[in-house]
Amino acid sequence: MKIEHHTCVVCGSSKIRLFLQIVRSEHVFDIVKCQDCGMVFVRNPLAESNYDASVASSAHSVEDRQPKPRHYYLLSILKSLPLCASARILEIGSGYGELGRVVAKGFGRSSYFGIEPSPIRASHCSLSGLTVYETTLSRFSLFPQVRGQFDVVVVDNVLEHLYLPREAIRQIRLLLKPVGYLIVVVPNLFDFRRYLQRRFRTKEFWIPRCHLNYFSKSTLRFLLETEGFEIYAPFVSVGEMAGKEKVLFTVSFCSKCRDRLNLQFRHTSGLSICLKTRF
Repeated sequence: MKIEHHTCVVCGSSKIRLFLQIVRSEHVFDIVKCQDCGMVFVRNPLAESNYDASVASSAHSVEDRQPKPRHYYLLSILKSLPLCASARILEIGSGYGELGRVVAKGFGRSSYFGIEPSPIRASHCSLSGLTVYETTLSRFSLFPQVRGQFDVVVVDNVLEHLYLPREAIRQIRLLLKPVGYLIVVVPNLFDFRRYLQRRFRTKEFWIPRCHLNYFSKSTLRFLLETEGFEIYAPFVSVGEMAGKEKVLFTVSFCSKCRDRLNLQFRHTSGLSICLKTRF
């Protein structure tokens, strides 16, 4: 079963055109591009229940996942933020707890919290001693007791999987304290390997069964800025995320220090931008 988007998932425009058509198994996916903001996304993704089932089935074959270089890089960013000793860090989509274990060592287990919709992955995190709730972002954000309770929210390789990324950003904002930070990591639409490596394009890049959104620097920045975020000056360059094909946005929810806007764009494996709220 599929659902269909008739407007852009970022700006809401109805001016969308076919960008690429991909066949995976028996499914034909239409990847479209918004003519107004440039966002590239899957117009007819699979229904959520099908995607959840595929995630759950793949989880059975994995007994352990070790942290990757980007997880240690994210830890260095977290340590650079002006956080208090009792800071509460929430990860959306904890996976198998790779980042959670790294954060627990850097800040202590009491600082890390996570949500993970996959029962298998959530259970794996719990066995590692992490506080991870088996739920979705939309459900978690409904609980009054968790709203405004977190100093940092980390969204690492999650936003590209969501049907409604703008709604997800709004839900995340409800969870942040009045002065807090949001760190988002997503694949880069302009990853150079997309142009050079056919295998990478077909096996790792255009994978519409699970990657529904393909962000560039401009579209991700537009999404976050129109939800009240702007650049947070202390971070202006993150390099290339240990050679990974990621876009890193560090977003501050702080209303001070609004005088600088510094961008760095690399058309190779990554780009970075640092944002803060306008409010």
